[in-house]
Amino acid sequence: MSLRGEEATPSRLEKYPRLLFSYLQRYPDPVMAFKEWESKVLRDTPQDEHNQKKNEIFPFVEETLHWLEERKELFQGKEKKLLIQHLRGSLYARIFAYLYPRRQICLTVAQHQPGFEPERAAQMTAREFAQMAAGHPDLDRLQGVFAEEWPVIIADAKENYLRAAAYYKKVAKSGAENQQ
Repeated sequence: MSLRGEEATPSRLEKYPRLLFSYLQRYPDPVMAFKEWESKVLRDTPQDEHNQKKNEIFPFVEETLHWLEERKELFQGKEKKLLIQHLRGSLYARIFAYLYPRRQICLTVAQHQPGFEPERAAQMTAREFAQMAAGHPDLDRLQGVFAEEWPVIIADAKENYLRAAAYYKKVAKSGAENQQ
């Protein structure tokens, strides 16, 4: 999952979860539905020289399979349709709740630390990275809302900041130009 520009839209990120829900609704056996979905996800993953992207995605797919196997009964029987409808309806909000604080941290660091080079973030701890974004009203409010998850959110934001260093350099540059 990326927090860069157009890639970060919840509607774009909900494609594969919605596909999984449709397979779960179609097949009587949730594991069989998952295997069909897994095949589609891994086929759609862009090829690279050493299958690095697939190796990054595969552990997540395996975790999802184990979660599904443990809760197999939820996706069988009479209540299956209601559960899937609920999950589909709340998916957009769940994705937004995941992405928004992470993206907000990255944008705040990029916009309010004009001389900061993203490469320097690689040597920083998550705590130091969080201190760079501290003191901004939007982030203080978010920290209050996501208090329990905040350390994980900061670590994810730092990782995404590093992954999209070129993008955040542009954001910082345009922010500095707008302030002048």
